[in-house]
Amino acid sequence: MKKQALTIALCLFTSSVFATSCPQHYFSGQEPGLTIPLQQNREICYTVFATGYSDATRTAFYSAEHLIKKNVLAAKKLKREDSFHEDPNLPDSAQAKLTDYKGSGFDRGHLAPNADMPTKQAQYESFSLANMVPQLHVNNAGIWSEIESTVRNMATTYGDVYVVTGGLYNASTQTIKNRIPVPNALFKAVYVPKMKEAGVFISDNNSSGSYKVISVNQLKKLSGIDVFPSLPNQKKELAMELPEVKQKDHKPAKFTLKNLLGK
Repeated sequence: MKKQALTIALCLFTSSVFATSCPQHYFSGQEPGLTIPLQQNREICYTVFATGYSDATRTAFYSAEHLIKKNVLAAKKLKREDSFHEDPNLPDSAQAKLTDYKGSGFDRGHLAPNADMPTKQAQYESFSLANMVPQLHVNNAGIWSEIESTVRNMATTYGDVYVVTGGLYNASTQTIKNRIPVPNALFKAVYVPKMKEAGVFISDNNSSGSYKVISVNQLKKLSGIDVFPSLPNQKKELAMELPEVKQKDHKPAKFTLKNLLGK
């Protein structure tokens, strides 16, 4: 696929809620709030999703989407065209490079999935390395792929859902090429306007094939990210009953928050 010029808005932001350049991608027009100090962060506004990006780690700490039924149906008609690329809208010092992932043993794991993208432009944007984290292939192509599919099915069932996806890290986090941190686990937070409920899928970045559902406030404690800041606190305290993710050898009963991050 021929590279296309990306129409991207970049703006610096701090650890508090800021005036987003693309409110359409967030529930109530508010981007996730950060309760952890991060430096040189950027909001990157793409066609159908937005990314919260850290210059310091050269990776996204979240990507957010307002996933709607018509986009999911349109995405099904698009043939996947891999076009992984360095994001030209970032300064060179803040960019992840294709060479960072080469020979690393990790996939370039989408946060906002290619299969959510309704147009070729949006598909191309999803292959920016700014929308990637290092992910083990067995997780990326296994349970995580099933979680992504489950969320798309939720969008077609309910008409629309708001989604925020990111990685979880701790003191044992490794890096590739001494540049890019590898998340210990990944999360996908979902808010369903029709139900007025939210929940979070969370899965270790390993070969276990397991996942757990937690609340928005539990995620906030683990990640330092308030994924839906305008959601009433009582809604954040309760995890909605998300659809079961079916996969061979899935053993959710053995998955605990204690082993999630190696604590």
